[in-house]
Amino acid sequence: MPSSSMAPVVRVRLPPLPTSTPQPGRWCPEAALAHFYRAQPVHFSIALKLTDARLVQYVSSLAIDSSSSVRSSVGIALNTLYNRDRQLMWRLLSERTAAENDTSVLIAILEGPLCMLAAHHIEEVQRLVLDLIERSSDKGAVDGCMALIGYFFLRRDVTESRQLVESMIGDIANHYSELRRLLLDASQLFTLGDASESNSTNDTVRQRAWTTACRIVEAARMALPELSAAIPDGARDGVEVECVRGVFDLIDTAAMFLHTAAEDRASACRRRSASADSGRRELALEQERFYRESQALVAELILVAEPSVAHHLVQALEVFVGLAPEHVFRRLVAVVEAAEPRGYQYESMAQDRIVNLIQLYFAEHRSIFRSNDECRAGLLRVLSIFVKAGWEQARRLSYQLEEIFR
Repeated sequence: MPSSSMAPVVRVRLPPLPTSTPQPGRWCPEAALAHFYRAQPVHFSIALKLTDARLVQYVSSLAIDSSSSVRSSVGIALNTLYNRDRQLMWRLLSERTAAENDTSVLIAILEGPLCMLAAHHIEEVQRLVLDLIERSSDKGAVDGCMALIGYFFLRRDVTESRQLVESMIGDIANHYSELRRLLLDASQLFTLGDASESNSTNDTVRQRAWTTACRIVEAARMALPELSAAIPDGARDGVEVECVRGVFDLIDTAAMFLHTAAEDRASACRRRSASADSGRRELALEQERFYRESQALVAELILVAEPSVAHHLVQALEVFVGLAPEHVFRRLVAVVEAAEPRGYQYESMAQDRIVNLIQLYFAEHRSIFRSNDECRAGLLRVLSIFVKAGWEQARRLSYQLEEIFR
C-alpha cells in the first residue's frame, strides 16, 4: 500500500475483530469477515492462503450484506486488497460508491480506502468522489466528498475538482454547506510550511487557500442582499431564511477560522521560542508572513463587519499588535467603524476587548499616537463611538488622552 502522507486524515475507527471462523458448508457473514480482517496486517498472511475464488466470494458477498455494520466494516478495509487483488478493490469501490445509500457505509469508504488512496490514485478516486457527490444529498457523505475534493483542489489543483469548486462558489445559495467544509480545509493550510525555508509548492498551496477563502467570502457578501430581499416580511424560518443564515455563516466561519489560525500559530511559535533565539526569529517570520498573507481576507471581512464577524477580526488582529502596531491599529479602527452601524459597540464582548486593546497600546505603543496623525485621529473616533454607547470604561480612557498625547 503506498504512503498517503499528503492525503486527508482517516478518522473512522475499525470495529472489533470478529472471533468466529467459517465452518465447512456453512455461510456466515461475521465469520467470513473475520478472515477479511485477518488479511489486514502488512504481510496479508491469512489472505494469501485463500484462493482467488474464495477471496472474491467472501469480500463480494460481505460488501452487499443486508447489515450496514458489516458493509461498513468491509468498506473501510477495502484498501487491504491493494496488493492482493487491486482489480477487485477498485471494482468494489466503484460498485459501492455508485449503489450504497447508507451514510455510515459511505463515510467508511470515503474516510477509509478513498482517503488512503487519494494521494497516489488521483484520477480514480476523484472520479468516484465526483460521481458520489453528484448523486448523493446525504450531508455526511457530501461532507466526506468535500474533504477529498478540497484535497484535490487546494493541494493538487486538479482541474475537475477546481471546476466543481468554482461552480459551487458561483451558485453559493445552493452550496453553502459544501463550501463551509472547504473553508475549514483552506484554513488548515493558512500556516502551511516553515517561514524560514523556501518552498514554492507550499507557497502555491497556501496562496490558493487564502484566495479560495477570499472568493467564498466575497461571493457570500455579494449574494446576501438579494437573498435577504427574498425573505417574506416577518418570516423567521423557511427556505429563504435558512439560505441567508447558511450564506452568512460562511462569512462568520471564515472570520472564526482566521482568528483560530492566527492564535494557533502564534501559540505554537511562542512555545518553540521560549528556549531558543532561533524560535523567536521563527515566531517573527511566521507572524509576518501570516499577517501579510491575511490582509486580503481581512479587508473582505471588514466590508461585512456584522458584530460576530467584527469581533473575530478584532481577536485575530490583536495577535499581531507587537508585530505592526500602527498598521494593526488602523485595521482595528476600520473594523470598529464598519461595525458601528450594526451595533457592535453595544456588545459587552466588544467593549471589554477594545478597552483592553487601547490600554495595551497606551502601555506599550503610545508613541504611535504622538507620531502618527492617522492613529491619533482613529483613537479619538473609536473612543467616541464607545463613549456614545454609554461605556464608562471608554469614558475613563478618554480622560487619559492629554497625558498620552503630551
